[in-house]
Amino acid sequence: MQLWTESARTGGTSDLLIDGLTQVLLARLLDKAGALRKPQPILPLSPAELARIDALVEHRMGQRLTVEDLARALDMPRWTFADAFKTTTGDTPHSYVTAKRVEKACEFLRLGDMPLAEIAYATGFASQSHMTDTFRRVMGTTPGKWRTEVRG
Repeated sequence: MQLWTESARTGGTSDLLIDGLTQVLLARLLDKAGALRKPQPILPLSPAELARIDALVEHRMGQRLTVEDLARALDMPRWTFADAFKTTTGDTPHSYVTAKRVEKACEFLRLGDMPLAEIAYATGFASQSHMTDTFRRVMGTTPGKWRTEVRG
């Protein structure tokens, strides 16, 4: 009502008051619109979706793999996927992929005599030292020591 009354008046100060009242009205409308919008629940990934992610990680083990790549595989926005993935697995997509890479490295170390640099490349690590640092953080030992302990 105040906006209506002020719009009927003439004079310089009235225009300024109308602008202020318009901003207040817009702010209240936006606030009400936001209050009506309920946050969407984060739904977990289905077993089939998680299996598709596992297959993609396995297929692209030696390649760069981003959260966007994983989200695209399920036709989801990046943040929706990341939230759903965390809800489902309790882990971030990056940590999950890293764990899969270390798991695959363990398989190579246990089953053959492949050089560490080749294992690093085959499992998608940037270098042998990157694999060694990550392996030590995850497994508590270096790949070379782990190979010796497992075989001996």
